[in-house]
Amino acid sequence: MMDLRREFQENGFVIIRDAFSPERLIAIRDQVLGSSAGQLNWRIKYAGGEKSVAETSNLFAQVPELKKIIAESKAFSLIESLIGQETYLFRDAFIQKLPNPQSFFPLHQDSEFWDIQPEELISMWIPFQDTNSINGVLEVVPGSHKVRYPHYVKIGAQTKLPPVVNLLLRRNSKNSNMSADGTVQTAKPSRVRTAISNFANSKMLPFLSRNFKAFEKFAELFVVENDDEFWTKTVVPDLKVGDCVIYHSKTIHGSRGNQTKNPRISYVPTFMGSNYTRDGIPISDSRLGYIRMSKSHSTGSTV
Repeated sequence: MMDLRREFQENGFVIIRDAFSPERLIAIRDQVLGSSAGQLNWRIKYAGGEKSVAETSNLFAQVPELKKIIAESKAFSLIESLIGQETYLFRDAFIQKLPNPQSFFPLHQDSEFWDIQPEELISMWIPFQDTNSINGVLEVVPGSHKVRYPHYVKIGAQTKLPPVVNLLLRRNSKNSNMSADGTVQTAKPSRVRTAISNFANSKMLPFLSRNFKAFEKFAELFVVENDDEFWTKTVVPDLKVGDCVIYHSKTIHGSRGNQTKNPRISYVPTFMGSNYTRDGIPISDSRLGYIRMSKSHSTGSTV
């Protein structure tokens, strides 16, 4: 465990082999994919005019087996050790990268648009099939978590919009819906900005990205500055079902297109400490409604 902690603190990520039972993961995958359309809210993204990604969230409230296998895993034990506080779930995402060679997910740092302090959240990236560069494995830039890089909203390959656009569209939207009943309250809600953000993300941007190629990058909303240079520095792991990647919320990461004929499916839960804050309120405050995962034996330290 100590070696993994040192590796994470140095590189901003670590690969955990055999972290989960492949059979249990596949059973969960089949349960999620077998859910009726009314049970899950799938968000669709486009690339090259074709569907590229289908994503849904809040599975902890709908698939209890997920919390069980994650809480029991050595990967989560490492995350608890790194956070050093009682651990809470911030968000999750179940992602299908559909067969589409253009389905790149741009390089970015998650803390760019998660309004949680400190910017020390930790995510798991869990594949549901063998995953590599061909079907779009998660790629990470070692050591990038030590610096906070500028991000921009892009239209097409070159046009950058001011950073304030990113703030308007993302940081003022609802950070998560991860409570047991599927809701999380915001201590300082801004109804107008939240309404704008929700409309942009659920209606306007999918329409633009589906019908106008120039808006495909815009649909992702954020991209790290000098992303072409960072793509040359990524680590591209080969993962088996049951492996996972743990990475810091400031670690630059992304994924390339899926060049196979089958969806590449992954699950990404993100965790934070009880003393972290949102809108100045501790995450453990019941007004925020976040899901408590377990209680760490360590206190007072973060990654």
